[in-house]
Amino acid sequence: RVRVSNPGLTRTLADEAMAMLDRLAVVQPSLPVHVLRARAAIAADRPEVLVEAVWQVAQWTSAMTRDSADARSRARDTLNELLQLLAGRDSDPRVDARRLSEVRDSIQTAIVRLSP
Repeated sequence: RVRVSNPGLTRTLADEAMAMLDRLAVVQPSLPVHVLRARAAIAADRPEVLVEAVWQVAQWTSAMTRDSADARSRARDTLNELLQLLAGRDSDPRVDARRLSEVRDSIQTAIVRLSP
């Protein structure tokens, strides 16, 4: 439902995917569930859901990062990519500006914490 080739069905199926992923996240939360939720939010044009999904992915990424230079580097790359997903969302009225700022700040703090 997240990867649909028919543009006419993309939003509807992405909304369905988010509903299923939300239920799954309650009973069996995982990093892949939240990554799929972020993809579904993008496909469904739901930036307010994207902000929360990005926050969850950032939390999982930070928590699961092993203490090696390579792992920290990969985690920083992932966190920077998450920041890019949030780029340009400031002007969207569907996004809570305060929450967006909190999520960005949290990600930037994690990046600093993972830096050498």
